[in-house]
Amino acid sequence: MINKFKRSFQAKSFNTKFQILVLVIASFFLVTVFSISCIWRKALVNQLYTNAYREVSTISSNLSDKLSDIQYLTYRIIDNDAIQKLLIEDNAGNANQQATRNGLRYQINSITRDTGSVQTAYLINTDNINLINFINNTDNILPELSIEEIVANLPNTPSIGQWHFSENLTRAVYARKIFSTNTSSLDYLGTIILTVDTTFIMREIKKISPYSEDTLFFLRYNNETFTPKLNQKNEIQARQKINSLDLKQSYSRLLLENDIYYVGQRTIDPFSFVYFVPNKNLLKQITNLQILLFSIFSLLFILFFLAINRITKQLTAPISHLAHKMRKLTDMNDLEHFTPLPSPYEEQNEVTILYNSYDAMIHEIKKLIKDNYEMK
Repeated sequence: MINKFKRSFQAKSFNTKFQILVLVIASFFLVTVFSISCIWRKALVNQLYTNAYREVSTISSNLSDKLSDIQYLTYRIIDNDAIQKLLIEDNAGNANQQATRNGLRYQINSITRDTGSVQTAYLINTDNINLINFINNTDNILPELSIEEIVANLPNTPSIGQWHFSENLTRAVYARKIFSTNTSSLDYLGTIILTVDTTFIMREIKKISPYSEDTLFFLRYNNETFTPKLNQKNEIQARQKINSLDLKQSYSRLLLENDIYYVGQRTIDPFSFVYFVPNKNLLKQITNLQILLFSIFSLLFILFFLAINRITKQLTAPISHLAHKMRKLTDMNDLEHFTPLPSPYEEQNEVTILYNSYDAMIHEIKKLIKDNYEMK
């Protein structure tokens, strides 16, 4: 096979051989550039994934801090001596109940008024009666979630409280029981319930670069999964995949309905934040840059090939023409019709020497023919 290729190559003209050689060198250069580009892309993609996780981690920290601020706010309420004293009076059936509740309203509002995300505060006594603002204990504070149910779900011992989120993560409720800290008995005094505007979650998510409508976000809390984008493309499948994810891992890639997603996740107890970013959006800049570079190199390769083809023709045309003339010398009957060939180059070079030698040979042949004719 190799010998056959060698014979085939050797049988080709000098011009063709030269063009093949140049084409092989140029192709090798193009393959080398492409290989380097792939290696460069892989390294850049890994760096891009790492940077994306840093961004995801920062956004997760911001969200956790905002939610923790609400939890910290309740510490100021449950540890407030004035609030505990007023609750004890109300639970004891103080005759001046209206003044007691006005005092509670003032204390609670003074703590929560400067917190923009807190919409409403409710204070429930031991009889599940709301003492401030207007809501009945059987009314739903969120769809299918009443005050009564919120209180019943809280443990009867001091704890950090519980979150309840709306389906689309635009509203949330944070509830916590208040226990007396003035005595060792830790008597139950009531429950503080805060309704929270959580639209800040979506504002934070939109800071992801690059954010698009196909970007998915999930908040995991207490074995439940919440997302601001219900019925979004791939949302149901992504929700199912979350249960099998290793939430301790920083990032990974998943295939959802023929779309590859970059999945970044971070767990900050008691929350897990999971982000699904379309991989094509994340790598869009790299892909565009790689396409641009490949187009430029392809164009340069074509121009290079055309230039080499033209140059080789200019270089080998005189030699090919001379070789064609020399081939005709085998027919001795046509020797007298051969004429000298002018050199295509004015300067002295190898081609000019060949043409001059050819002219000298033709001149000698014609002289020999003439002398032979005269002798006859």
